[in-house]
Amino acid sequence: MAGRRGAADEAGLLLRLHPRDEPWWPVVRAALAVVGLPAALLEAEAGGPAFRIGGRRLARLAELVGDRPPTAPVDLWP
Repeated sequence: MAGRRGAADEAGLLLRLHPRDEPWWPVVRAALAVVGLPAALLEAEAGGPAFRIGGRRLARLAELVGDRPPTAPVDLWP
């Protein structure tokens, strides 16, 4: 996931993926699931490649990453 950032959208948080890292996508998806963040894979046609974390899982993400740093935009923090 080199050089990519997360982004918020109406359905949750997108964790952007780089196409050249595609062999690692299943590993990342499995790691997210292990920590309680099963993510949907969005194809390029749907705004990806990215993993989307949404709904009540955003609370779990916030629990894992902790409090928002003062410099982080409020609308981009879970």
